[in-house]
Amino acid sequence: MYATGPGAPAMGEARPDLTKIDTADPDQRMPAAAPLSSAAHTGEDIAAYARGPGSARLRGLMDHPGVFQVMREALGLPAS
Repeated sequence: MYATGPGAPAMGEARPDLTKIDTADPDQRMPAAAPLSSAAHTGEDIAAYARGPGSARLRGLMDHPGVFQVMREALGLPAS
């Protein structure tokens, strides 16, 4: 789900009828729920996969903060 970001209808406009949109078009921008100039991170899980040292921690669906923690540790950055 793209809750925020570009592509949301302007205030008072109806949401587009998705049955009339080619969702297979690689340039298609799905409508957001809240209009912003860029998308914000969500609380939804994301697919995360990796190969190499430490990659076992990135498998399947993960929450955004979990991905950040794996990346922070892999880069040797201090805990916030």
